[in-house]
Amino acid sequence: MKIVVFGATGNIGSKLAHHLLDAGKTVVAVGRSADKLQDLAGKGAHLAIGDLEDAAFVAGVLADADRAFVMIPPNVIAPDNLAYQAVVGDNIIAGLKASAITQVVNLSSIAADKLDSKTGPIRGVGIQEVKLQALTNKHIVTLRPAYFFENTLANVGTIQGQQSVFSSNHPDQAFPAVATHDIAAKAFEILNAESWTNAPYIVQELFGDKHYSMKEMATAMGNFFGVEAVNYVQIPVEAFKGALLGFGLSESMASLYAEMAEGMNEDNVFGDYHRTPENTTPTSYEAWLKATFSK
Repeated sequence: MKIVVFGATGNIGSKLAHHLLDAGKTVVAVGRSADKLQDLAGKGAHLAIGDLEDAAFVAGVLADADRAFVMIPPNVIAPDNLAYQAVVGDNIIAGLKASAITQVVNLSSIAADKLDSKTGPIRGVGIQEVKLQALTNKHIVTLRPAYFFENTLANVGTIQGQQSVFSSNHPDQAFPAVATHDIAAKAFEILNAESWTNAPYIVQELFGDKHYSMKEMATAMGNFFGVEAVNYVQIPVEAFKGALLGFGLSESMASLYAEMAEGMNEDNVFGDYHRTPENTTPTSYEAWLKATFSK
């Protein structure tokens, strides 16, 4: 069985590709850099190096595969991020239409269903979901994971250096958060299964082990690094946007992240979801910290 994995250099795609190779599957690892895929090539993955904004490349990758894991990889320097997402998304749609693939896992996000809310770049994957649902003769499982634990890695330096976290998010507002290896594990479970859903489109939410607040995660990270009291500083959204611009993000991407921060604070766009046994994943934030920094 040949399975295409988009975003194979990322946190989720890389882990998924390794799981599939370990299970004996033929894997086509898609990415922009061959150098970053050498570990997968060493395990036998076929590399597909190219740009997802190239429709012919995307169609060629999908042409003779049996199953696929598709996603729109982030591009934080895109001059118009939503336009970039639309181009890549349309190329994926066209490639799937032209291929014989009927079994697809699509990576989306929490709040992708809230197209009229302040969700920033998530709006792009929400629009992509609408397009995927219009496909015929396909069976698509869309994963909607919560906020990634990995996003808090940006706090390591300020916790260790200043015993502080600077964030635009309200300190005590709780929302689902998840480890990317749990997302990859669910994608593997679906793609490795002998049977497949007969439904044309279903959604699987992945909400981590519980809801966390930003302050709670900052405190847990501080405890892990031996910082007894982490000072949590909520900064204005405009200051957050300015910091992102300083890190090299485009005006478009920085504005979208700022919008998402407003949506989290004002409208609780991440926090108002119902937790169930089906959308709860096993890894806690503390366990993730240990696994991430004990390597």
